[in-house]
Amino acid sequence: MAETGFLVESKHNFYINTTPEAGAGGETYVRMAAGFKSVDPQMNEENDQTAYLDGNGFATTTVMGGQLTLEFTGDRLYGDPAQDWIFSKMATIGTKRNTTFKWEQPSGEIFEGPVTLAVINGPTGDANSKGEVTVEVHFNGEPTYSPIATPTGLTASNETATSIDLSWNVVDGANSYNIYRGGTQVGSSNTNSYTDSGLTASTTYTYEVTAVNANGAESPKSNSISATTTA
Repeated sequence: MAETGFLVESKHNFYINTTPEAGAGGETYVRMAAGFKSVDPQMNEENDQTAYLDGNGFATTTVMGGQLTLEFTGDRLYGDPAQDWIFSKMATIGTKRNTTFKWEQPSGEIFEGPVTLAVINGPTGDANSKGEVTVEVHFNGEPTYSPIATPTGLTASNETATSIDLSWNVVDGANSYNIYRGGTQVGSSNTNSYTDSGLTASTTYTYEVTAVNANGAESPKSNSISATTTA
């Protein structure tokens, strides 16, 4: 179920790719959470507020540009995969600071895309205190927005002459799932499984599934699989 209402910030999940050199398909996303105490998202907007003669003295605002950034502050935690990778980049410049990033919100919505690590500072502080750190994650260009995560791990099993069982991994924030056969929705499920029945023997069918949050927003379709009914 997607969470609603006033939620604490720890309900947000942040994931950083620690193997950007592997390219697409070789990502290693680890959660960026341990040791970090706060996060401050900013759009850093550039606004135009030109007043024209037909405005009777009033102006309008147009957002001309911006960049989504997230500033993290906390304490240096050695041995945490995310922190260790981030602070290994502190003395580097250029593309060595580039990677990809995912921000999953409690509603199931996701912002993701290429980022640059900036302003990596710390650890710093008194001798008898934890080492304070900061790092900024700057999205490069407009991040990809998904209302809810795409289901993964779709598989078929228990094929009979008239039915096929489907299952997939649970999606955080999903209220239900839609099942597609040949690109057309054929059903929905409140769990991560579904039995498609009334099929024709010795016929191959193609399936995809989507996740739907409590607000009715639907995710992109999952990976496509094919399954064949028995004779």
